[in-house]
Amino acid sequence: MIRNAVSNGYKKFPNSIPSLLMIRDDYFIPLDKFLGPDIALYRSGDGCFTDRRYERLGGVGIFSVDLRDTGLHYHFSVYENPNAIDSVKLPQALFQGYSRCNGAGKLK
Repeated sequence: MIRNAVSNGYKKFPNSIPSLLMIRDDYFIPLDKFLGPDIALYRSGDGCFTDRRYERLGGVGIFSVDLRDTGLHYHFSVYENPNAIDSVKLPQALFQGYSRCNGAGKLK
């Protein structure tokens, strides 16, 4: 799912401005659980962000909503592309307070 979204959406991204591919997670098991994004994006050899194949994409954001006893719960996480060209990298202050990953572990 994540690799498909990156592959299909990539051609739409320019190389001149910061870019983020948003994925709305509407699956029963959240996409960002159990290492899903880490495997799809950062796994050595075939992850989308392990080389320059997707250098015009600054990162992937995964947004999900689930219903709990206390109401709606929103979750958002950002997965940065460490091989993105400088002009498309995501500004560090942009998503402060949300889970972030750059391939070397979670960032705060």
